[in-house]
Amino acid sequence: MAPVINNLPSGNPPADVDYPVEADPIKTAADPIAGYQFGRYQIMGADRQMWIEDPSTPMCPVEPSLLDINAMITAFTRGQPTWYIEYDRIWDPPFRILVDLERMDLPTTGHYHQFTICKESTNKGRRPVPNHHDLFTGLGVLVVALMYRADGPMWSDIAIAQYKTRFPIDTLRHIYIDNCTNSETEPLVTMLMGGPQDAWYGITPQQSKIQVPTVFEYGTPSYQAILGSATGKAVAALILGAFPRGTWRIAKIACWYYWGINMRFDIEPVPQPYLYTKP
Repeated sequence: MAPVINNLPSGNPPADVDYPVEADPIKTAADPIAGYQFGRYQIMGADRQMWIEDPSTPMCPVEPSLLDINAMITAFTRGQPTWYIEYDRIWDPPFRILVDLERMDLPTTGHYHQFTICKESTNKGRRPVPNHHDLFTGLGVLVVALMYRADGPMWSDIAIAQYKTRFPIDTLRHIYIDNCTNSETEPLVTMLMGGPQDAWYGITPQQSKIQVPTVFEYGTPSYQAILGSATGKAVAALILGAFPRGTWRIAKIACWYYWGINMRFDIEPVPQPYLYTKP
């Protein structure tokens, strides 16, 4: 997990995802397997790469997303509290990704709609647990600042539905994960970026502007490993739920440090005609 940071600048809470995690993913799921540099993570990522790009690839478990945000919020489930809208406003995006928005020549202030929803639930031990999703949307951009699911719809479905309330889904080009703390993805990306460096967690905004993101190109072992970790699987589910298979794909994954690990998944049309030769 990312270290505890004192005197954190005001901003949004860290993002996380709702997939099972392992005690030490670097020593288990990322161990090499014959033909796969990053083991089980890479195998799962390669599966998702092909599910997205080649509609003839079997065993894809993700169906097109049909969730309607308004219907979800107003629906009443017996014995369960309803969804509560915490924020529904035009607001600046999380401070950790501002430098990359500038790098990508994307709007940095006043162009994003923050939508934050919550619902209390209970776990198997009947202890209270929250559902909490914090999303920012701008034209072509989806920022995930918080994603915590106890039950109900997957966050990828919520993100698709919320983006579609403001823009056509085929305008989406970039998915940002703000301060990824997931206990699968965070240590994996740290390893792929060269290992932990405490100085990265305390750099100034000026220093952050000279950082060069580590870019994992399409189809490389590192790209597939990230796509097979919890956060990557969630983003892959978003692509599979948002677009017909074989039409749009994750072109590359960019990662950088600024008060934690931040990620950008770039989306592009699948080159046509797509020719895939099975091994």
